[in-house]
Amino acid sequence: MIKCNGNLLEQHGTNDPTELAYYLGITIIYEYLGNNNGLYINQNGFKFILVNNNLDYYDKRVIIAHELGHAVLHDNLNMAHLENNTYCSRDKFEYQANYFATNLLLPDGLENDIEFEGMTMGTDFFYGGNPC
Repeated sequence: MIKCNGNLLEQHGTNDPTELAYYLGITIIYEYLGNNNGLYINQNGFKFILVNNNLDYYDKRVIIAHELGHAVLHDNLNMAHLENNTYCSRDKFEYQANYFATNLLLPDGLENDIEFEGMTMGTDFFYGGNPC
């Protein structure tokens, strides 16, 4: 499990991504996002997770957990700047947010039995993508 997940779980006593967002001062906004499922924004210290309101309850929960991963792991990264001005791959950060969400939502140990895109949920998966 990612250490920050464990710290969050111990500190707040829950793995519910909506509750954790609240404890971390992140506002969740549900609105129509077209083809996008979710987005994390940190604008001058005001933190938001936008979630597509067309999703069902379970998909919203996964999206919030994923975006929470970005908030915890990549809070100060400007993904648009990275993509437009560097050779960094967004994949690495998406893999990390997926790994964070998986470890947050699944019972301990179960994530080791899951394969995603042919990779075991382990170190290779967490550090996948172009290391920039």
